[in-house]
Amino acid sequence: MKTELSHFAEDLITNFVQIRRGVMKQFFSFSNLDIGKITIPQMTSLWLIDSSGSMKMKDLATELNITLPATTGMINRLYKLGLVNRILDESDRRIVKIRLTLKAREIINAMKKQQKEMIEGVFGKLSEKERQDYLNIVKKIRNIIYNPHSV
Repeated sequence: MKTELSHFAEDLITNFVQIRRGVMKQFFSFSNLDIGKITIPQMTSLWLIDSSGSMKMKDLATELNITLPATTGMINRLYKLGLVNRILDESDRRIVKIRLTLKAREIINAMKKQQKEMIEGVFGKLSEKERQDYLNIVKKIRNIIYNPHSV
């Protein structure tokens, strides 16, 4: 059993790496967005900020698992690209919140649209049952990761 699980883990890692590389290659090959200046960690930051509306620098650093100075440097670069604004907290000026600009929201929305089209292209080749089985497994894995005691 342990050997089977070990082989499963190795096979899964190999496949995840290949899928991720293929998804990124496919996504950027047909992307008509002007995102050449944005790194993957910066794009991840934009996605996180978008999902929250705004984020404290400290919280963004925690989510990205990087230091506050590294987060500040990345946000400075995104600010120079016109993708984020810094907002000082009215009650505590030490707290800086980051919010997306309209330009960034347009990029995120266009990327979501392209991502959806790419997913539909890939998963359109699977049956409805295969898609539902896959989605159920992904949701179960997400629940195990985020709520390990409830599963």
